Parts: sequence; structure tokens; C-alpha cells
Amino acid sequence: MKSGALSREHAALVARQLGHALSAAHRAGVVHRDLKPDNVMLSTPRVDGVPFTVKVLDFGIARFIHQTSVSATTGAIGSPLWMSPEQTDTSLPITPSTDVWAFGLIAFFMLTGQYFWLTPARPNPSVGAMLRELLVDPIPPASARAAELGVSHRLPAGFDAWFARAADREPSRRFPEVAEAAQSLAALLSAAPAASRPSRRPRSTASPTPRRSSPPSRRRSRRARPPPRPRRARPAHDPTVTAHAPLYGAAPRRATSISRP
Repeated sequence: MKSGALSREHAALVARQLGHALSAAHRAGVVHRDLKPDNVMLSTPRVDGVPFTVKVLDFGIARFIHQTSVSATTGAIGSPLWMSPEQTDTSLPITPSTDVWAFGLIAFFMLTGQYFWLTPARPNPSVGAMLRELLVDPIPPASARAAELGVSHRLPAGFDAWFARAADREPSRRFPEVAEAAQSLAALLSAAPAASRPSRRPRSTASPTPRRSSPPSRRRSRRARPPPRPRRARPAHDPTVTAHAPLYGAAPRRATSISRP
């Protein structure tokens, strides 16, 4: 499971199936001890109605719950990004709550696509710096760490309290079983609305402002032309009338109609 952030629906499905698989191992008296995204595979389902089937891989360093002592060569074993504080001390017992710790970190990774610890993002990460974060530095609320990483919008309300119980340095204060942690997380994700980025400006639902109707076009009036000046008929026999005789006569003027727009 390396693809990063999953939808809340798929994360809830992974939580349920992963919790079921680990609970079966715990009932058989086995603690995984190296639970991490690389060991959680989403395979093609053999049944209809589900998008994938979760398979838990690599029980190579798993140990039986009834073993009360471990050797110095196999005690502090695990992946630093996912191992629990008690895995760094060979004198501390390994119990199902060890897998609960890793389950909490995997849940943060499933929802945000980011590691909970900051050491991997630093220029020169080291095991020493990672162990300091794991054992010494205060563990911030999940939402505060997500805000540092710019992914706070991906966590549902109530995740802080869930994560604080899953990833408590004191094993006795964690969920007693992965199944309980998985059930609680799935319920939290199912009740929460889908994650969303800042939304665009909503469209206004108010009725649109009526467009101002343009005033009826006015026809440009044309100044009335003066009536044509009546020409005085020139008798053919009158030699005194020339071509430059005045055209104004005494006939009354006639109004012209406005026909052009």
C-alpha cells in the first residue's frame, strides 16, 4: 500500500480488513512486529462488491505472545518509522498493542499520504533523530502534524482522540486490540463527510436581475424639405423671360412625409 492517501471509504475498508487479519494472528498468539504500508497489499478481490482484498505480508520477524524474553540480536527489530517504543528496549514485553501502535501510524498515512514523523523529510535523516522523535519529543495531535504537512483537510473530526489512543507511548493506554481500533476508525470514517479542498465560490441562488430592456429605437426624424419652388411656366412666345428668372412663386408650400428612418 504505497499509493499514498486513500479515500475515506477505501481507508475504512482497509481498516476493517486489516483489523480482521491481525486479530486472527493475535488469537493464534502471534504479533506481527513489522506492520507498515509495504507489508499491506491491496489485491484483486475474489468476490463481487468490494474494490480490493487486504493481505498482510512478511511475518518474518513476528513473535509469539507467550515469549517473555528476547535476545539482544532480535529484540529491537522493526522499521523505525512504524515500530513502537517498546520495540527499542529488549527488556519490555511485546503484546498485541505493539501492532496497534503501527496501525495508528498506518491510518494517518492512509488518510494523508504522509509519514507522521518529520525525520524522513529532513535533509540528513538519521536513525538517531528518528528515535528521538519516537521516544523523547512530545507527540503532537494528529491534526497539528497534518497542518504542518499541509494535509489537515484530509483528517475527519474526532481523529485526534482516536490517534492519541492508538499511538500512546504507554502500551496499556492504547486500544487493547487492533480489531477494536479498526472498528472505531471505520465508524469514524463512515460518519464523516468526504474530505474536500477549499471549495469554489458558490453560485448565487438569487433570482437573476432582470435585464434592462432597451428603449424602443427612435427613428431619426429628418428635417422637412421645403417644398419645391414652383417654376413659372415660360410662354414660348415671351422673349423677356430668361433662364435666370426667379423660381419663387406665390403658390402655397406643401408638407413632405417623413419616410426614412
